[in-house]
Amino acid sequence: ALFDVIKAGNARMGLPIPLGGTSNHFRTRSLRELGLWDAWNVTEDADLGFRLAMAGYQVDDLASTTDEEAPNRFVPWLHQRRRWLKGWMQTIVSHSRAPVNAWQAMGTVNFLAAVSMSAGVVAGALGAPFFHLLVLMRLLSGEPFGGGDLLTRTADAVIIVLGVAGLGAMVMPAVIGLVRRKLYRLLPWILLLPVYQMLVSYAAWLAVYDLIVSPHSWNKTMHGLALTSRSRNVQKQ
Repeated sequence: ALFDVIKAGNARMGLPIPLGGTSNHFRTRSLRELGLWDAWNVTEDADLGFRLAMAGYQVDDLASTTDEEAPNRFVPWLHQRRRWLKGWMQTIVSHSRAPVNAWQAMGTVNFLAAVSMSAGVVAGALGAPFFHLLVLMRLLSGEPFGGGDLLTRTADAVIIVLGVAGLGAMVMPAVIGLVRRKLYRLLPWILLLPVYQMLVSYAAWLAVYDLIVSPHSWNKTMHGLALTSRSRNVQKQ
């Protein structure tokens, strides 16, 4: 979903790309012009992607695959997402110090795309429990959707629009990515994406705590756990 659909689509449309953590290729001269990586940001790749866009650079997507070991246990996964989301928050804080300058440098379309891919992602993760609680309260109210006074009907309209749009934004990239990779056996797991979203929300709130208490701590991702891990096989030898 992320690399085959979202980032690749952004590159094709010429939109800012929050870079991934692997297989990035740069001109050294360009990196130096931008001041290299932000040493204090724990998602320095995403931050650099936005700085490239502000400087007028075009990022392209290579039609290649990088094999990477993803966390296959909850605690390592949680540490990774916690670090990523804290870094996203750091990136938002950093680039929101001069939003007008960012808007002028990127242009309106690119600026709005960057906001949706940064602040939008964080806001969605933090707000997910409250949205689901609101929907549950509305369902238990005994009053059908679209009923009640004007304020209630307006709230229902917002719930429906956000619910459908959010579900589509979560499900469609995953479906497209799996079909492109011909990984049809994984399609049934998409039904668990709402559960996954709540786990991401948990990681996001932990990231808020980390941002306040230990903004520069690094929750390093544990590798060598998967059966197909190269580092695991090397250690065994």
